[in-house]
Amino acid sequence: MGLRGSDIANLQFANIDWTRSVIHLIQKKTRSEIILPIPVVAGNALYRYISSGRPNSESPYVFIRHKAPYDKLADGFCLKAIRAALPEDSTPAVGFHVTRKSFATALLRQGTGVNTIIDSLGHRSDSTVSKYLSLDEERMRSCPLSLLDANIALRGGLELC
Repeated sequence: MGLRGSDIANLQFANIDWTRSVIHLIQKKTRSEIILPIPVVAGNALYRYISSGRPNSESPYVFIRHKAPYDKLADGFCLKAIRAALPEDSTPAVGFHVTRKSFATALLRQGTGVNTIIDSLGHRSDSTVSKYLSLDEERMRSCPLSLLDANIALRGGLELC
């Protein structure tokens, strides 16, 4: 869903609207308010965790420690979890951002507008969103530029464009 690890660790039951199938929260890093739809797969996984995996606790936090005291996870826990779950080469130094990048790229490939992607990531402007968007080769091939039109000289071969 494009959430930062700190926002997952700080997610509270009050942030989840099961009736509307949305998560509503203020992002810790940016203090931006976001409302995100909960995909069915994520909603089902979240429900299974709450009903069958989560220790019994009065904590308002959704994700809690599985050892006493049963309270909120540390913000860095999500980074540790993703590094343990994914191969080492898929989690570069920034770690958890791999999920945000995948989320943004999937939205782009579905034809979602950049402004909606910016809002979904909780960014305030488009100046930082490009680092989350992987190149979509399939769509890029649909609008090629001629090297000649781009004023690029071809050296050592035939110009095909």
